[in-house]
Amino acid sequence: FHSYRLPAGGRRPGGGTKTIDFHTDQGLFIAFAPALSVEAHHGGLRPTGQPAGEFYVQLADGRVAVVDFGPQGDVLALMLGDGVNQFVNPHRHTGPPLRAVPHAMRMPDRAASEVRVWYGRMFLPPADALSPREGVAYGTIRALTQEAHRTDPAGADAVLSVGCSRPSKFAPQAEGGADPSCASDQVYCWMRCMNYTADVNPTACAAKGLGFNCTDQFDQVWVSGHGDYWPQCTNSTKPTGPLPPIPSPSPGQACGTWDAASSSAGYNMSVRLGPAGRTKLMWNVVGEEVQVKMVHDGRAGWMALGAENVGGGHNGMNGASVVIGRFDPVNGNSVGEYTIPLDRTAFRWWTPAKASGLTNTELSVDGCYTTLRFTTKQIVGVPLNVTSNRMIWALTEQSYSMPNFSAYHAPAVFNSSESPNYRGHLLWDMTGAQYLASTSGAGAPDTQLLLVGAALVLSVLFHSA
Repeated sequence: FHSYRLPAGGRRPGGGTKTIDFHTDQGLFIAFAPALSVEAHHGGLRPTGQPAGEFYVQLADGRVAVVDFGPQGDVLALMLGDGVNQFVNPHRHTGPPLRAVPHAMRMPDRAASEVRVWYGRMFLPPADALSPREGVAYGTIRALTQEAHRTDPAGADAVLSVGCSRPSKFAPQAEGGADPSCASDQVYCWMRCMNYTADVNPTACAAKGLGFNCTDQFDQVWVSGHGDYWPQCTNSTKPTGPLPPIPSPSPGQACGTWDAASSSAGYNMSVRLGPAGRTKLMWNVVGEEVQVKMVHDGRAGWMALGAENVGGGHNGMNGASVVIGRFDPVNGNSVGEYTIPLDRTAFRWWTPAKASGLTNTELSVDGCYTTLRFTTKQIVGVPLNVTSNRMIWALTEQSYSMPNFSAYHAPAVFNSSESPNYRGHLLWDMTGAQYLASTSGAGAPDTQLLLVGAALVLSVLFHSA
């Protein structure tokens, strides 16, 4: 839902200026109901019966038209977005290309007490799909855009065109170029403009005898791609390289069989996670507590199970409460409870529980398998109920864990098609009466809806041709 209102005493701009100027949406298409004008009435809202402003589209010949949604506005509008230029048109064999529709909106010029309300759903690429132009995951692109608006609205335009089919301000940055749109007190770092601070800026760093650059916690200089980078005082020129791999098993270390490692013996309930079923969750309910065992077919740098923050960013990861077992061959393995921040995902920002309620904890990695065990009745104060829990799970094979560092949830060699086997969602009924098999993310049901919606759009196109 979106709502728009004029500021108190304000009037819409004259001269035909649009409240929201012409643009195309980044998704494959958008489905929406026409806007409605409402006003406060006896503690609630009621329709005013007045037009909710003008909605414009730019036709293929360049002409601009005002859309008439009919006297009742009881229609569902479907409009193609820039996604067709990235995923459909480049692969068509015959027929004309599909067209992303430029559109704009102008607010009505009425009392500030009136509100324009609108509901629509944009169908976006999956979070782990890679932008054809930049090779960056769309989930990362969306997170960067949201972060830019949150921390630096004035500089947000620098990332708004990331992931679009047209050449963008981002494209030169993927090749290490300077970004001309950053202000004089900013540096282009990890695909956006980041502000100088009092302690970290070229002058302050020079006073310490250090240079100023965009680096990660391994002091590697950012050039392009995913990671966790920020401006730092450093003389490093070390390029980004592969993460330290998870150590191989000792010579002669036995593996046993996966059937034996994933045996449910001693546990009343179990479910396999991920399409390949290479991770298995087992549990017993004992009084108010649940005994958990999670085992993975591979050597993992960490494994985690947590309570989803429904509606939170990154498919409910932001704001989630999790139990994570970390494989650290240098400093020792650990199992702990953490809260993930609402606006960041890197492990170095996670907050450990002040007083853990976990018992019987263990994270073990043998020749071939990884096992996480714990007993609890809550995760960082979030109670687990017997009948239904919205959970998230994830693990990595990219690298072992280090102080303040846990790698991205992925296989040893990143492959986005494998992502559903390394993180997902679970509707967890501890009685075992029913459970929702793990999905690749909160967007998985949307993927099904996307296919239905796409079929509807194509049907409309074919029948109106």
